[in-house]
Amino acid sequence: AGREVAPQSIPGPVRQLRSWDAQGIGLLADDGSLYQFTHQAGTATTNPAPDARQRLTGAAVPELNNRPLLDVAELGNELVIATQSGLRRYNLDRRAWTEFTAPPADKIAQEIVAFNNQILMRTEQQRLAQSNGNTPVLIGDQEGFPMDDAGLSDVMADAQWLYLAGSGAVAEYDRNGRQIVNRWDFPTQAAVTLSGIYNRQPLVLTDRRAWLGTTALFPDSGDVVGVSTADNRIWTDRAVDNTRFLMGQPLSQPTTFTNARCFFRNPSAGSGVQQVYDARTLPQGAVAVMTNAGLRFYDPAARSWYSDAQRLAPSGGRLYLFDDHLVLTEGTNGANVTITFIPLNSIQLPHSCSTDPVQLTPEAHDAQAVTIVEAENRAAWLTTEGGVAEWHNGQAHDVLAPSGRGPA
Repeated sequence: AGREVAPQSIPGPVRQLRSWDAQGIGLLADDGSLYQFTHQAGTATTNPAPDARQRLTGAAVPELNNRPLLDVAELGNELVIATQSGLRRYNLDRRAWTEFTAPPADKIAQEIVAFNNQILMRTEQQRLAQSNGNTPVLIGDQEGFPMDDAGLSDVMADAQWLYLAGSGAVAEYDRNGRQIVNRWDFPTQAAVTLSGIYNRQPLVLTDRRAWLGTTALFPDSGDVVGVSTADNRIWTDRAVDNTRFLMGQPLSQPTTFTNARCFFRNPSAGSGVQQVYDARTLPQGAVAVMTNAGLRFYDPAARSWYSDAQRLAPSGGRLYLFDDHLVLTEGTNGANVTITFIPLNSIQLPHSCSTDPVQLTPEAHDAQAVTIVEAENRAAWLTTEGGVAEWHNGQAHDVLAPSGRGPA
């Protein structure tokens, strides 16, 4: 039989009792002190020898002396202790205390647990962190997630990153590092819709604006009601003055206006247009249209209408297409007639996202009567002075001088 030993006790009640691997048991007293009881040959575990009990907190570490312990966890051959004054670790082989780096953002770890050779800890601000004692990592962000469950409006995954959107912000969460590595804050706390991730930059719609990262995409081009992507372009559905149109820009240069492309920016020829009198397709693809309200241009590539900057033929007329000129006439033969020649290379359609008029350089001639042979690129007219003029080879020529002026 084993020898009889005297019973041992610790001051005060026991808060926790845990197995200490094969070395015995550990006791956490109600006053926060930690004790270790180890097995001794010939003794009973319920009645260890006096020298088998060791108080692990005390004067050797003044910061731990008589301090309540918040939690204890084993990490390999070390014991990690959480107190109000911070974290400490005790090496069981060397029987020495060393510092255990405090969690980031918060000073105090309220609860700790060992997991995968790391210490997971819950801090006083209810944050979750992990550490091996040297490089603590906050699971989340220094400022926390920028939205709560109620404010979360969209989520999108891209490789190891998770993008959480809502409450006027987007947070990029690294699922490998278990922390927020980027965040984008927008001017208002409105809901955020994610439309794509490009080079780890979120494409979002929030408060009627489209953003790529922290760059607003043409905020002066109307309210944005929808965002999508196709053919390596960002497409935004926009609204200006009750007009809906589509705007696209290449992903490679999303903020360069000259690279943007719009459809239906000007979907109507104008409220005053009631009749179409004539039309010609121009070499660059646009269509010149003569209406009761004057000359208009339609761009099939943009699905948009444009007026001309000169406001030609405000009451309508006829159109003719020469090799290098657009010709229009207005008025009635025998009365006042105007024939206008517009060089095709002077017709400059505006940007598809613009509402500006078409720029052109007209050359007008007043006449009493006009005749035009479109197939031959020729026109002739009776001038207001009674002479005859002809348009040929891109120029006007006097053919017959007015009476009393002599031969031309």
